[in-house]
Amino acid sequence: MNILAFIREACPKIKLGLTTQLVGIAFSCLCALTSGCATGYLADRGRDGADIFTASVGVGGGAKARVGPVRVGAFFAKEKAGFRGGDFLKNGEMKGIPFDWFPGTVDIDATISSVEAFRPLPDTLAASRGKQYFAQGLLGLSLSSWPAIMDDPEKNYAWTAKTWQQHLPYYTQIEVAVGLGGTLRMGFNPGELVDFILGWFGIDIFGDDLYAKKQKGESNQVPEDTVRKLADPQH
Repeated sequence: MNILAFIREACPKIKLGLTTQLVGIAFSCLCALTSGCATGYLADRGRDGADIFTASVGVGGGAKARVGPVRVGAFFAKEKAGFRGGDFLKNGEMKGIPFDWFPGTVDIDATISSVEAFRPLPDTLAASRGKQYFAQGLLGLSLSSWPAIMDDPEKNYAWTAKTWQQHLPYYTQIEVAVGLGGTLRMGFNPGELVDFILGWFGIDIFGDDLYAKKQKGESNQVPEDTVRKLADPQH
C-alpha cells in the first residue's frame, strides 16, 4: 500500500515535470523558427526541439501507425503542409519530384509493402539539416536512407543508391496517420528528444546542428597569416 500511495503522490509531480519540459521545448522551437530571437547555438537547440514533433495534413485516406521501422495499416497520403523535420512546410516546398508519376512527399502503406518519401525542396531548413528520407518496406518492416541532393535545385534529388547511409531519426519516430479525403499525421520522436537534450552539452548524435557545423568548419581553417608564415619562414 505504501508503494501505491507513493506512486499516486509521484504521478502529479512527474506530469508537471514533463509538462514543464514540453513547454520549454515548444518555446525554444518558436524562438528558433519565428522572428530570430535565437541565433547560433540557441538556434540549434530550438531546431533540435522542433524535430521532436510532427503534425501535417495532406490528401488521401486510410489509417496507419509506425513505431520506428515497424508499421501497420492501409494508407495513402500526399503531404500538403505542416510541421515536419523541424520546419513549417507548404505544398510547394514538399514537391521534390524524381519522376512525374511519383510525388515528392508521399506515404503509401499496405502493411505487406510500403513506400514513403519526405523530400522538401533543397532550399528549405528541413532539407539543409538532412531531414529528407526515402523508405521502402516489406512485411511490416521498412528501411530508410537519404536521397542525394543535386547541385541543380531544378533537378531536386538524385536517387542514386546510398544503400548504407541510413536516416537514423526514421528509426526512432512514433506516429499515426488517418484520413478520408484529407489526412492528418501526428508524431513524436524520442530519438530527437535525446538529440535535443544532448545538444545542450555539445553532442549532436544526428548531425543536424547547422551552427555547430559552421563553427567546426571555421575552426578547421588555417588563418591566412599562418599560411604565409609557413610558406615563407623568413617572415
